[in-house]
Amino acid sequence: NTLKVAGIELTSIGEVNLLDEPGYQVFQRQDEPGERYEKWVFRDGKLAGCILLGSRANLAYARRSVGRQVSPAEVQALPW
Repeated sequence: NTLKVAGIELTSIGEVNLLDEPGYQVFQRQDEPGERYEKWVFRDGKLAGCILLGSRANLAYARRSVGRQVSPAEVQALPW
């Protein structure tokens, strides 16, 4: 789902709100001005979900990768 409020796009796909659940790994990054943020959630070697705030640059990748084998290193190498 993508929501645009005050000109800022927010996309949330899959499982993203996991507070200290066992078996989950999270990779997050944010730019210096705080205009762009990404949170990627992994479980059992697969992408469980993500949040993309301020950019849709990695949206197509996220849509095709949720539920598939993806490593945090692969996500970290995505364009930023």
